[in-house]
Amino acid sequence: MGSYSYTFFIPQIHVLSKCDLLPKEEVDKIIRWSEDFSELEIAIDERLKGSRRLLSQGMSKAIYQLDLNFELIDVSSVTNEGMTSLSASLERIFTGG
Repeated sequence: MGSYSYTFFIPQIHVLSKCDLLPKEEVDKIIRWSEDFSELEIAIDERLKGSRRLLSQGMSKAIYQLDLNFELIDVSSVTNEGMTSLSASLERIFTGG
């Protein structure tokens, strides 16, 4: 089930598009990063180096400290995966609920 968040009082939906282009395991890993700050920290430490690592660590900590947690909806227009969740999130925004 999708959800939405408010940033600067504007509703936002966070979408991972073209998820059909990645193996399911990779999509699941990316989804976990959006749900679990410690998973994201580990991935940043393992995958990045130098200034890219520092910038990513700073951005992820800011998101965590501001409590800007969000649900990421994985979608594919090829397989229609996630379209129901995306549609439900859009409907909640447009109907105010």
